[in-house]
Parts: sequence; C-alpha cells; structure tokens
Amino acid sequence: VALFALGVGALMVAFAIFDRMLPNLDPPPPGFERLSRRFATPRMMFLFGCLVTSLTMSVSLSVTILVPLTLKGLVKRRDVIPYVMGANITTFLDTLFASLLLGAETATPVVLAEMVSVTAVSLLVFAVAWRPFSEAILWTATRVITRRSALVGFLAAFSVTPLLLALS
Repeated sequence: VALFALGVGALMVAFAIFDRMLPNLDPPPPGFERLSRRFATPRMMFLFGCLVTSLTMSVSLSVTILVPLTLKGLVKRRDVIPYVMGANITTFLDTLFASLLLGAETATPVVLAEMVSVTAVSLLVFAVAWRPFSEAILWTATRVITRRSALVGFLAAFSVTPLLLALS
C-alpha cells in the first residue's frame, strides 16, 4: 500500500513538473501556428500518433504526452481521436518485436492479426465514416463530462463490460 501511494505521488510530481515545463502560448508564436496547421488534418494526426507511439514504444506514454497538450489548448480535442487511432495500431510493435525475438511461433500470428484488424477498422472508419464517427465520439465525451448520470453510466459500462465478457 505504501509503495502504491509512493508511486501515485511520484506520478503526480512528474505530471506537475511536465505541466510547468510546457510553454504558455497565450498568443502562439507564428512558427507554432504553421506547425499546428500542418497537423490539423485527421490523416496527419493519425500518422503523428503512429510516430510518437512507435518511438516511445508505449501507448500510455504517447497519450500521457497528449493530455497536457490538449488541456493547454495546444492540441484540439477533435485532433485527439485520429492520434489515438494511430497510437492504437503501433502500440503492438513492441509486442510484435518481443514475439519475434523470443521465437514465439504462436504469438507472432496473433499479434499480426491484431495489428491488421485494428488497422483495417481504422482505415475503414477514415474512408467511410470519419465525420459521423468523430462527431459521435466528441458528443459522447461532452455528454460524459457535463452530466453526472452519463459519467456514472459510462463508468459502470466500462467496469461491467469486461466482467461480462470474461464470464461468457
């Protein structure tokens, strides 16, 4: 319990330091505006999510970097969706490398199947239903953070669904 509390404390201190290190860009400099416009398309944010997660080999770290940037307004909420979609695909890279290095003949096809499946679904969403998909995600997120009953329902579904799947 003490070690867990120490870990939570260390994470909170690290997040506070990271938050203070981010520049305050009340009026963003022109260079940042140009860079921001370059990444303002879903395709670019998707590729950026793939790149960051590939380099860090961790979707947790990739998204952890994204959260304060979004809270500070450096990344728009709508741009988070394609970023996370890209991160979800490349998060399997470390697992794939581990299965290849260990010669796990049964694990490698499973990891490849996961990567191909997630990539196919993501590309299908981009090609066929990007706007309704992203609008539904943003609508749901807004509803969950503005209505207590929606938050409770979301957390209940988030908690109960894995249990139901495990029991079936």
